[in-house]
Amino acid sequence: MNVSFSDAAYDKIVDVAEFIDDINTSGAGDRWITKTIEFIEEYAKLKQVRWPLCRNPYLAAMEYSCLIYKNCVVAFKIERGKFMVYDFIYGSLLE
Repeated sequence: MNVSFSDAAYDKIVDVAEFIDDINTSGAGDRWITKTIEFIEEYAKLKQVRWPLCRNPYLAAMEYSCLIYKNCVVAFKIERGKFMVYDFIYGSLLE
């Protein structure tokens, strides 16, 4: 299944990568983005799975399903045969 990112979700992923670059060696953020996208693409391959809605009330109201990647929440929907990532939230910011 194809994976797509909303502009907002991709911008948040880039923000986290820039933070990782600041506290680690140069290029660590790019490697983190690659691993994050690979993780999401692996889940997108699971076509027969029925994803439950997120536990967070706001995300559930938006009808998003959620994946946890390390300390982050990936909020997504399956739409028209695409795995669409709408939000990417650092875990401690989720209330």
